Amino acid sequence: MGLDMYLNAHKYIGGNFDHLGITGKISIERQPKSFNGGEDGEKTTLLELDDMSKVSKIIFHVGYWRKANQIHSWFVENCQEDKDECQEAWVSVEQLEELRDLCQEVKDTKDASLLEPVSGFFFGSTEVDEWYWQDIDETIKILTEALNNPLFEDCSFYYQSSW
Repeated sequence: MGLDMYLNAHKYIGGNFDHLGITGKISIERQPKSFNGGEDGEKTTLLELDDMSKVSKIIFHVGYWRKANQIHSWFVENCQEDKDECQEAWVSVEQLEELRDLCQEVKDTKDASLLEPVSGFFFGSTEVDEWYWQDIDETIKILTEALNNPLFEDCSFYYQSSW
């Protein structure tokens, strides 16, 4: 158990791919795994759609953190109105830029007081240690990639945590 944190980008396509130039069908298959991690058995088709009009959005997994409680606290304070109930919360591009820039400032100045660790149930350490700095670096990387990736243009970003 522990604090797991997710940033997703939702691309709304309104059930019509014509304006995106996407054609074809969607097929999702699963290869069953054995207990030892190897492949075990025939592939199973879980979903097959010939009619793309039945798809209304695509969700891209943009970022994942584990027990980065200082980052989680920032999202709760700035995007979730101080309500920490594992709810999904919309995050603006400006907020992502703000968090990225704050993390860069923390890294450049080595001033962890700008983004302090917080305690919580299964939130991990509140020490400013190598894990703290790794979370800062990872956040900069995740947010820079999300903000610069043309695939995520016109997407809505959402943050959610669980523990």
